[in-house]
Amino acid sequence: MNIDRFFTKTFTVSRMVWTNNKSEMEEVGTFLGHLQQATTELTRELGLAFGTAFTLWCPVGTNIEREDTIACGDYKYSVRGINERNYTGGNKHLEVTLQRNEI
Repeated sequence: MNIDRFFTKTFTVSRMVWTNNKSEMEEVGTFLGHLQQATTELTRELGLAFGTAFTLWCPVGTNIEREDTIACGDYKYSVRGINERNYTGGNKHLEVTLQRNEI
């Protein structure tokens, strides 16, 4: 059974882009993924308040970079880390650590 069956929510990626000495956030794409509240251990390791750290799983090759903003519904998240999980058996995916931004 593959992990991609859990990739059911749509996320939008925005990135700071510089043009003519001016910067602004620009949408760079959308993708399907799965979002879950991070473990207590990861939240503590990041030095965040419980309920603000999340883990996102999505396909390898998704256009995500550190410091990007990920939006889903009414919430926006900052990308804190990206790990490629190169598992055998068809379960290759990205594991992205996010911090929920204030609304």
